[in-house]
Amino acid sequence: MSRFGRLIVGALVLFLIAAPVLAQAVGQLTTDQLTQQLHDQLAAVDAQHVRERGLLENEKSQAQADYRKKLVDCGGQNRACGDAANRELLRRNREIDKKGIDIDLKWQIQRSRIIAANQIAELRASGVDAKCLRAIDSNSEKAALNAAEAKHIADRERIKEQEDTAQATYKKAQIDCGGVAPEQQRQCNDRANEALLQAMKGVQKQAIDADEALQEKRNTINAIAAAKRSVYQGNETALYQQGIQVGIVDCVHQGISPLWTDPSAGVRIGTALAAGRIAQLAGLAGIAAVPGTVESLKAAICGPPASSGNEDPYQRGIDDGKAYCKWAAQLASGAVASARSRVPMLDVDTGGNGTNMLRQAINYLKGAPANQRAAMFAQFADQISNANPGWQARSVDLEGGGSLFYGEGAGAPVLVFDPQGNMFSGNATIANIGTGPNYQFDYGPGGTLIPNYGALKPIN
Repeated sequence: MSRFGRLIVGALVLFLIAAPVLAQAVGQLTTDQLTQQLHDQLAAVDAQHVRERGLLENEKSQAQADYRKKLVDCGGQNRACGDAANRELLRRNREIDKKGIDIDLKWQIQRSRIIAANQIAELRASGVDAKCLRAIDSNSEKAALNAAEAKHIADRERIKEQEDTAQATYKKAQIDCGGVAPEQQRQCNDRANEALLQAMKGVQKQAIDADEALQEKRNTINAIAAAKRSVYQGNETALYQQGIQVGIVDCVHQGISPLWTDPSAGVRIGTALAAGRIAQLAGLAGIAAVPGTVESLKAAICGPPASSGNEDPYQRGIDDGKAYCKWAAQLASGAVASARSRVPMLDVDTGGNGTNMLRQAINYLKGAPANQRAAMFAQFADQISNANPGWQARSVDLEGGGSLFYGEGAGAPVLVFDPQGNMFSGNATIANIGTGPNYQFDYGPGGTLIPNYGALKPIN
């Protein structure tokens, strides 16, 4: 694992403590916080519903008690008084039942509104990482689609309220019908059924219109985005790379990041970004840092920023260049920089096998202080492997001092640094391992390799 990687692992412990602070620092709720907020809000509404329902049960019990006392007053011989008491109890129970329907309707609407609001909030946060959070570009296709989806959620929630209200009105009408004369009940129920039928037809038509409006909006947004992309077709990579370089240079000129002292850094980073390796740029940054502030901890945990969603490749490149440059500065804020920050950035090997980058690294090391070469090569090795996923250089510390880096490709190439920092090359094939002056390596305890510097090829 690279030094940068080890530092990120170490920072995870700190992050568990600092995560709530980070979420507040970026001014957005994380996905977990949104979920907890939804849970808390729904729990509060549910508790209120249970309380109101409980009070209604008390009201029903009181009506029953009043009825029984009325019967006591009526006595067993006064039938007309008893009938009146029965009618009054039925009337009160109907009113209580209708109150219960209103309580349930209010509860359903509150829950629907909370869930819809949470869904819209998640849409607004979906284009950003939960912890470091890079906002969705306001002019991007994603932002437009999210806005359309948010409107659709709000429209659908409003329609759901109308549907729930129609159902509640129907239930209360049925209760009222139960209180009319028997010969009028059928006609009363028919009116309630017809009113519900017409209300539900209106609700269904509104739902169809809302869904169709969303689809039309999506089609329009996609068509506009496709038209924009067609304008740049064939030139996207070049425009994107130019934009990246402009973005990084602009960031440097503003003094946002002190890290890019090499004038060609923008070109090298731009090449890596254009190759789609934005997630691997931690190694290319040439930075090792111990997080010392919330901002640097946040940057270390999150890694490089997500790519911009702007359809214009040139503007997208500028956005990415600025964001990456600022991320590097944020990472370094309050941090302890190491010698790693002084290692030059290598030109990205377009061939994809790391050969040219390795050659550059060796040439840099030839002019470096001997006692710093092994540490510097470890940093170069991170750059090469990050830019070329198939390239590997495993490191082994040698007994008595020195380091050995061996690749996993054909010929088992090995780069060796003796305790004084002198460099040697060799091959750890079976033919080159054995006991004697002509063998480049011998096996040590546990199968480790012991270099025979006299048989290795010096690199001067």
